[in-house]
Amino acid sequence: MRFVSLPLTNASMIAVNRTGLLTPHQQTILNQATPWPIWVTLLWLAMLSLVVVPLISTPSQETATSALIITAFGGTATVGVSVRQWRQALVRRRDIAAGVVTSTLGEVVPGKRGYIPQTTAGPLQIVAKIDLLPGPYRFYYLPQSRLLISAEKWQVGRDVPDKLVGHAAVAAALARVFNFTPEDLALNRARKLSPRQKQRLVRDGVFYAAGGLIILALLAFMLTRGDVSLGSIIIFSLILGGMGVYLLWQAKAHGQDAHHGIVSRMEGKVTLRVSAGPRRSTIVYYVVRGVEFTVPVQAYYALVEGLNYRLHYTPQAKKVLSLEPLGKQ
Repeated sequence: MRFVSLPLTNASMIAVNRTGLLTPHQQTILNQATPWPIWVTLLWLAMLSLVVVPLISTPSQETATSALIITAFGGTATVGVSVRQWRQALVRRRDIAAGVVTSTLGEVVPGKRGYIPQTTAGPLQIVAKIDLLPGPYRFYYLPQSRLLISAEKWQVGRDVPDKLVGHAAVAAALARVFNFTPEDLALNRARKLSPRQKQRLVRDGVFYAAGGLIILALLAFMLTRGDVSLGSIIIFSLILGGMGVYLLWQAKAHGQDAHHGIVSRMEGKVTLRVSAGPRRSTIVYYVVRGVEFTVPVQAYYALVEGLNYRLHYTPQAKKVLSLEPLGKQ
């Protein structure tokens, strides 16, 4: 996943985009967000080497058959991905270099991975998630790659104000990510846990406790072995011991939160902080008034930054239970 910041609603940039041109700052950001797909080429070369090297070193019917299988199942797909990625990068780079901007009316709608800029000709491409309240917009984009570069709110005749419609869409997206219902939210507003949330806390506490005990048991087993060096004992004690203690602390915190049934809350602007690593180790945080809350990766796409939210969480484990936009920007 990419975490690129492109200011879509900057007034000075939109003023330039209205004239049909990109700003230098937008060009810089878009070029940084459009790297050449070198990794795809390296993957293709690795696949090619699996075919060519065996044929050269030990030419035989069996080697030729293996090479044919590798080419049929892996080579074709790899070449297809490589060509598609290079074509997309070339089209985007040419669009960015030309600096020509066009516009159209459309609407931001909720999707599975965030909010999508939808037009009558289909969705526009984005370099990262967009922080736009769902509703109607005039979109400015690059004509060939259909890459969104900016957007301004478009007023249409509706019985319900667009801002309220947008807040409702954001609230629904957050409810899906954090798995809370209107009944859960009503109890959280009264600073109480719902029965569903209490059950989840107990379940998570049991998992944390089981994980911590298993790790500490594994550490104890390794320490009782006579063939383990002193250096290994120190390393394993620090790593496994720390993990075990942390998991047991989390189990205790979840248990206390479930037992007391009290919900804390905080209001303010919620910003995102991402600790990006390999796919499985990417950690997303919601930050409210300097306090960080670990949230699921999907929560990165559900949040629209720049709004004020009321966030409900457990006091010990700091687990986000529910949150709602307050309607102030």
